[in-house]
Amino acid sequence: MVVDNAARVDACYWGVLGRAPDTEGFRFWVAKLDEGLGEEQLIRLFLNGAERQQAQPADESASAFIDGCYGDLLGRSADADGKAFWLGRLEALGSTHQDARAAVIVEMIDYLGRPDGQSADQQLFQTRLAHWEPLMPGLVLHEDSGVSATDGITRNGQVDVTLPDGVENWSYSLDGGQHWTLASAGSTTLQLGAGYYQADQLQVSYLGDDGNARTQANQAQWRIDTQGAELHLFTTRGPTTENLLQFRFFDDGDILQWRSSSDGGQTWQQGEGRWPAPKLEPGFYVQGSILVETTDTAGNVAVTALPRDLTVLPADLTPPRLTGIHQQSYFNPYADDFISLLFDDSIYRGTRDLYSEAYPIPVKVDPTLLEKAFLLDVTTGARIGFEMANPVRQLTNLLDIRLTSELEEGHQYSVYLPGAFVYDGYNNPSDELTLLGASNTFIAA
Repeated sequence: MVVDNAARVDACYWGVLGRAPDTEGFRFWVAKLDEGLGEEQLIRLFLNGAERQQAQPADESASAFIDGCYGDLLGRSADADGKAFWLGRLEALGSTHQDARAAVIVEMIDYLGRPDGQSADQQLFQTRLAHWEPLMPGLVLHEDSGVSATDGITRNGQVDVTLPDGVENWSYSLDGGQHWTLASAGSTTLQLGAGYYQADQLQVSYLGDDGNARTQANQAQWRIDTQGAELHLFTTRGPTTENLLQFRFFDDGDILQWRSSSDGGQTWQQGEGRWPAPKLEPGFYVQGSILVETTDTAGNVAVTALPRDLTVLPADLTPPRLTGIHQQSYFNPYADDFISLLFDDSIYRGTRDLYSEAYPIPVKVDPTLLEKAFLLDVTTGARIGFEMANPVRQLTNLLDIRLTSELEEGHQYSVYLPGAFVYDGYNNPSDELTLLGASNTFIAA
């Protein structure tokens, strides 16, 4: 039976991948077993890994799975009796599950690794384990905390340095060998600062048994990321029906997953999508009760709190309503070719003020419908088109209209606005509106 964690990892590589371990992967998985990862859990992770899936997909048949085990562990085809036995074990455990397949590999490894084993298969397997030297000289990250165990992304800047027996003095370079620093006596680690380290940028030098210099270097790019994704959450300063929080990054926009809480962290809701944008139910939220927790690809966790009280009103789905027409322009009060349209409070009540400290966002006009809107001269039946429409930002619910011709004194006018001509702060489109003879028509002065 294989009882040593180093031997377990070695056996797992042979049992699932059919090869000896690489040094970096070996050290990583031994550390995981030392931390409490179970042997079957380790094998399941290997079975679901990219290397295994590329060689032997998870949906392969039970027969193909057993054949693959023989090839990986022993380098030969399965004999009929052996294959029948292991197919029976797989069926008993549940042949369609990765858990069962992991359990079968553990049983195979335990059989082949028995110290009293005398069969040719047992001796071959144990020779494979004994002839590989895992602690070869090299540099590895102490903990690759990224999305995968070998992506070179970590929040831990420690590098473990493995040197040949008898080597006590060594130096390191952080710039590809241009400048060197003597390592502390007896040290076997380096501590890297945050940043990117290209392949061969970190180098370690020591004297070999023959007196000649030996150099080890990182084989792939490493990224040391010690800073979580810090956000700034912001929303309207007053009551709002905008129930989606906005954000910007203070640092590190590398988001792997996020979740939010609206009760100060007592309960959490897993976020969807890459960018943090929690939705809020109507209600009153005190400062600090809304939290967003982000986890980046290095495994750093950061929590951001909304820095102010916030009232979220129920969404208003009422289309904007025209309440008045005036022969007067906000920008050109004495012009004869201007009018102004006044809308009700739904235009601006509760709208966002994300882009201005002073005023909410005003009514929005669909420019593609401008040519379809017109004034009707009730006196003559003529139509006067809209040439330009300008929202009045300071008032938010006033729209300044320049006409294609001047108004005639004493004539009665009414307005036609096509549907969706204007939108309110909730993106509700206006209804189609015809005011022929209505009380808010006007007589040109």
